[in-house]
Amino acid sequence: MLQVQEDVRGYYSDRYASGSIGAVGHIAPASANRLKGFITRVIRDSESTSLFNDIVQSGISRMNQSQGDSVSKCPTRLSVRAIVEKEFGDNARDCISKAVNIEANIALNCGYDLIYAGSNSNGRSTRSYDEIANAYSQVIQDTWCNMKDAHAFKLFFDMETAQAKANGYVVNEISASNVLHEYQRIISLLAIFGYDSSESDSIIQNQDNLIVGAYKGDDLIGLGVAERRRITLDNGEDIHVAELTDAFVIPEHRGNNMYFLISTHEILNLIRDNNQIDLIYGESNLDEVAVLKSAARQGRRFAGILPEHAIIGNSAKSLAVTYLNKEDTLKISNHFGIQ
Repeated sequence: MLQVQEDVRGYYSDRYASGSIGAVGHIAPASANRLKGFITRVIRDSESTSLFNDIVQSGISRMNQSQGDSVSKCPTRLSVRAIVEKEFGDNARDCISKAVNIEANIALNCGYDLIYAGSNSNGRSTRSYDEIANAYSQVIQDTWCNMKDAHAFKLFFDMETAQAKANGYVVNEISASNVLHEYQRIISLLAIFGYDSSESDSIIQNQDNLIVGAYKGDDLIGLGVAERRRITLDNGEDIHVAELTDAFVIPEHRGNNMYFLISTHEILNLIRDNNQIDLIYGESNLDEVAVLKSAARQGRRFAGILPEHAIIGNSAKSLAVTYLNKEDTLKISNHFGIQ
């Protein structure tokens, strides 16, 4: 049995955590052969930094020691998110072990940063973080040199909405009553992401989830899901976050900027429902250039790369972390007239 300090062991659970945000307060098994979680102990001094190092190192050890297990149970990726106090930020980065890969950094506007630490086993990836980052550096540079401000975002949204309407498309939040009406169709679309009926039902029934649908006439031809979560830190402060998770458009309806419209409606509804939201973020497949362009057009900032983080189809895919912080959402709120 792996011997670790008691306080580090308490940050791990063997209970599977569903949802894209995953476990909060600890690390747990998640989809795509991952150990994943959101640590609520704020990194604010050398002691909390040392604890964070130990948590990550423990996860890497657990991952490596499980390589003899069956493939279906064997974690090959560790992903740990943590909050860093801005005033301690530079010191924290100096204190974080060189063996801990900081893959992404999100600048919040509430006195904190959010960092992603991660590691892949050799069973998942033979490429280093730098090799993967270099492979996508040109795509990232070309995409984010065209990043839009809130005003340009609004103009582009209005233009694309008018074009979609002219082509017979409408995008809206799927209300609770309509979810029941569209239940089987939503289940079939969610199945594309590998969810079984139980997991899909959990997504639909979770009132913290927002579901946006794209329609051609009366037919639901695409949807997007956003997860909302209140993260309570060890000092009692709450951070309100939302992740733009799964989105899919039926192939014959692609090329109409449906992802841009679906994810924009998600963003606008998230802001409308909670004007104090601290963070809206997404983890997007780096091979889907149209999705990356949509993120840049929405003013989502680039935070980093999660190397081979998700299993899509039969292969591990690297993801770009993009986000809007509270400063960004306030600007969007003003330009879109959200009260």
